[in-house]
Amino acid sequence: MKDVNGNPVKVGDLLLEETGGGYSNGKLLRSFTLWEMPNRYNGQGLQYSLDKTSHEFCWADVNKSIKISVKELPKDFLFSFYHGMDDFDSYSKRNTVTDILGDSNWKEKSINPNDVSSFKKLSRLKLASIEDVRKNLNLFTKAKYIPNSVVASVIRLAGGKEAVMVNGELGFAMLEDTLTFQSIVYGMQDRN
Repeated sequence: MKDVNGNPVKVGDLLLEETGGGYSNGKLLRSFTLWEMPNRYNGQGLQYSLDKTSHEFCWADVNKSIKISVKELPKDFLFSFYHGMDDFDSYSKRNTVTDILGDSNWKEKSINPNDVSSFKKLSRLKLASIEDVRKNLNLFTKAKYIPNSVVASVIRLAGGKEAVMVNGELGFAMLEDTLTFQSIVYGMQDRN
Protein backbone atom coordinates (compact mmCIF):
# COMPACT_ATOMS: atom_id res chain seq x y z
CA MET A 1 0.00 0.00 0.00
CA LYS A 2 1.21 3.54 -0.77
CA ASP A 3 0.35 7.00 0.46
CA VAL A 4 -0.67 9.94 -1.75
CA ASN A 5 3.01 10.65 -2.53
CA GLY A 6 3.78 7.03 -3.49
CA ASN A 7 5.62 6.18 -0.24
CA PRO A 8 5.12 2.60 0.97
CA VAL A 9 3.04 2.36 4.16
CA LYS A 10 3.48 -0.39 6.75
CA VAL A 11 1.95 -1.34 10.10
CA GLY A 12 2.65 1.31 12.76
CA ASP A 13 3.19 4.21 10.32
CA LEU A 14 1.58 7.50 11.27
CA LEU A 15 -0.58 9.06 8.56
CA LEU A 16 -2.07 12.49 7.99
CA GLU A 17 -5.26 12.57 5.94
CA GLU A 18 -7.02 15.66 4.62
CA THR A 19 -10.66 15.16 5.59
CA GLY A 20 -12.30 18.47 4.82
CA GLY A 21 -11.94 22.18 4.99
CA GLY A 22 -13.48 25.50 4.15
CA TYR A 23 -12.69 29.19 4.17
CA SER A 24 -11.73 31.15 7.27
CA ASN A 25 -10.65 34.80 7.23
CA GLY A 26 -10.71 34.69 3.42
CA LYS A 27 -8.16 31.86 3.29
CA LEU A 28 -8.54 28.15 2.61
CA LEU A 29 -8.46 26.20 5.88
CA ARG A 30 -7.75 22.48 5.48
CA SER A 31 -8.84 19.90 8.08
CA PHE A 32 -6.59 16.92 8.79
CA THR A 33 -7.05 13.67 10.68
CA LEU A 34 -4.14 11.74 12.20
CA TRP A 35 -4.15 7.97 12.37
CA GLU A 36 -1.85 4.99 12.64
CA MET A 37 -1.74 2.05 10.25
CA PRO A 38 -3.21 -1.02 12.02
CA ASN A 39 -2.12 -4.66 11.73
CA ARG A 40 -4.75 -5.34 9.10
CA TYR A 41 -6.02 -2.56 6.89
CA ASN A 42 -9.71 -2.62 6.02
CA GLY A 43 -10.53 1.06 5.74
CA GLN A 44 -9.92 1.66 9.42
CA GLY A 45 -6.97 3.24 11.17
CA LEU A 46 -5.97 3.55 14.80
CA GLN A 47 -6.38 6.60 17.00
CA TYR A 48 -5.79 6.94 20.73
CA SER A 49 -7.50 8.22 23.86
CA LEU A 50 -6.08 10.17 26.80
CA ASP A 51 -5.27 6.91 28.58
CA LYS A 52 -3.35 5.70 25.48
CA THR A 53 -5.91 3.03 24.58
CA SER A 54 -6.34 2.61 20.85
CA HIS A 55 -9.62 2.63 18.99
CA GLU A 56 -10.49 2.24 15.33
CA PHE A 57 -11.03 5.24 13.10
CA CYS A 58 -13.42 4.39 10.25
CA TRP A 59 -13.11 5.51 6.65
CA ALA A 60 -9.34 5.89 6.80
CA ASP A 61 -7.84 6.06 3.30
CA VAL A 62 -4.16 5.27 2.85
CA ASN A 63 -4.20 6.48 -0.77
CA LYS A 64 -5.34 9.97 0.30
CA SER A 65 -2.97 10.21 3.28
CA ILE A 66 0.55 11.49 3.77
CA LYS A 67 2.96 9.20 5.60
CA ILE A 68 4.64 11.10 8.44
CA SER A 69 8.30 10.67 9.21
CA VAL A 70 8.78 10.82 12.98
CA LYS A 71 11.96 12.86 12.36
CA GLU A 72 9.84 15.68 10.88
CA LEU A 73 7.63 16.04 13.92
CA PRO A 74 7.88 18.87 16.43
CA LYS A 75 8.62 18.16 20.08
CA ASP A 76 5.60 16.79 21.96
CA PHE A 77 3.64 15.97 18.80
CA LEU A 78 3.84 12.19 19.28
CA PHE A 79 2.90 12.50 22.96
CA SER A 80 -0.20 14.45 21.92
CA PHE A 81 -1.17 11.92 19.26
CA TYR A 82 -0.76 8.90 21.53
CA HIS A 83 -2.89 10.66 24.16
CA GLY A 84 -5.82 11.64 21.97
CA MET A 85 -4.99 14.48 19.57
CA ASP A 86 -6.36 13.17 16.31
CA ASP A 87 -7.14 16.22 14.20
CA PHE A 88 -6.12 19.80 13.49
CA ASP A 89 -6.52 22.50 10.83
CA SER A 90 -3.92 24.15 8.62
CA TYR A 91 -3.77 27.08 6.21
CA SER A 92 -0.85 25.53 4.32
CA LYS A 93 -1.34 25.10 0.57
CA ARG A 94 1.60 22.72 0.32
CA ASN A 95 1.45 18.99 0.97
CA THR A 96 4.58 18.56 3.05
CA VAL A 97 4.22 17.61 6.69
CA THR A 98 6.55 20.42 7.78
CA ASP A 99 4.49 23.08 5.96
CA ILE A 100 1.15 21.64 7.08
CA LEU A 101 2.19 21.53 10.74
CA GLY A 102 3.97 24.88 10.56
CA ASP A 103 0.82 26.74 9.57
CA SER A 104 -1.62 24.80 11.75
CA ASN A 105 -3.36 24.90 15.11
CA TRP A 106 -1.92 21.59 16.36
CA LYS A 107 -0.25 23.31 19.35
CA GLU A 108 -3.63 24.65 20.48
CA LYS A 109 -5.04 21.12 20.27
CA SER A 110 -2.00 19.43 21.78
CA ILE A 111 -2.26 17.35 24.93
CA ASN A 112 0.40 17.67 27.60
CA PRO A 113 1.36 15.56 30.63
CA ASN A 114 -0.63 17.88 32.95
CA ASP A 115 -3.79 17.21 30.93
CA VAL A 116 -3.22 13.46 31.25
CA SER A 117 -2.47 13.72 34.98
CA SER A 118 -5.63 15.76 35.59
CA PHE A 119 -7.70 13.26 33.58
CA LYS A 120 -6.32 10.34 35.60
CA LYS A 121 -7.03 12.15 38.87
CA LEU A 122 -10.60 12.82 37.80
CA SER A 123 -10.99 9.18 36.68
CA ARG A 124 -10.22 8.04 40.24
CA LEU A 125 -12.64 10.52 41.81
CA LYS A 126 -15.47 8.96 43.83
CA LEU A 127 -18.66 11.00 43.66
CA ALA A 128 -21.37 9.75 46.01
CA SER A 129 -23.36 12.92 46.68
CA ILE A 130 -24.04 16.39 45.35
CA GLU A 131 -21.72 17.65 48.13
CA ASP A 132 -18.88 15.66 46.53
CA VAL A 133 -19.64 17.49 43.28
CA ARG A 134 -19.64 20.84 45.10
CA LYS A 135 -16.26 20.07 46.74
CA ASN A 136 -14.70 19.33 43.35
CA LEU A 137 -16.07 22.25 41.32
CA ASN A 138 -12.61 23.76 41.02
CA LEU A 139 -11.23 20.53 39.51
CA PHE A 140 -14.09 20.35 37.02
CA THR A 141 -13.75 23.93 35.83
CA LYS A 142 -9.97 23.82 35.44
CA ALA A 143 -9.67 20.44 33.70
CA LYS A 144 -9.30 20.42 29.94
CA TYR A 145 -10.77 16.88 29.70
CA ILE A 146 -13.41 15.26 31.90
CA PRO A 147 -13.94 11.46 31.91
CA ASN A 148 -17.37 10.31 30.69
CA SER A 149 -17.87 8.45 33.97
CA VAL A 150 -17.56 11.72 35.91
CA VAL A 151 -19.95 13.52 33.55
CA ALA A 152 -22.50 10.72 34.04
CA SER A 153 -22.10 10.78 37.85
CA VAL A 154 -22.54 14.54 38.09
CA ILE A 155 -25.67 14.44 35.92
CA ARG A 156 -27.12 11.57 37.99
CA LEU A 157 -26.31 13.22 41.34
CA ALA A 158 -27.92 16.46 40.17
CA GLY A 159 -31.13 14.55 39.42
CA GLY A 160 -30.76 14.44 35.65
CA LYS A 161 -30.55 11.64 33.13
CA GLU A 162 -27.91 10.94 30.52
CA ALA A 163 -28.86 11.57 26.91
CA VAL A 164 -30.11 8.60 24.92
CA MET A 165 -28.28 7.83 21.71
CA VAL A 166 -30.64 7.89 18.70
CA ASN A 167 -29.79 6.26 15.35
CA GLY A 168 -26.20 5.64 16.41
CA GLU A 169 -25.48 9.34 16.94
CA LEU A 170 -23.08 8.91 19.87
CA GLY A 171 -21.50 12.32 19.26
CA PHE A 172 -24.78 14.16 19.72
CA ALA A 173 -25.58 12.25 22.92
CA MET A 174 -22.10 12.99 24.31
CA LEU A 175 -22.45 16.67 23.37
CA GLU A 176 -25.80 16.86 25.15
CA ASP A 177 -24.30 15.24 28.26
CA THR A 178 -21.32 17.61 28.15
CA LEU A 179 -23.58 20.66 27.94
CA THR A 180 -25.73 19.33 30.79
CA PHE A 181 -22.60 18.70 32.89
CA GLN A 182 -21.33 22.23 32.20
CA SER A 183 -24.69 23.76 33.08
CA ILE A 184 -24.71 21.92 36.41
CA VAL A 185 -21.09 22.70 37.31
CA TYR A 186 -21.11 26.37 36.30
CA GLY A 187 -24.58 26.85 37.81
CA MET A 188 -23.32 25.46 41.13
CA GLN A 189 -20.20 27.58 40.91
CA ASP A 190 -22.25 30.74 40.39
CA ARG A 191 -24.23 29.98 43.55
CA ASN A 192 -21.11 29.63 45.71
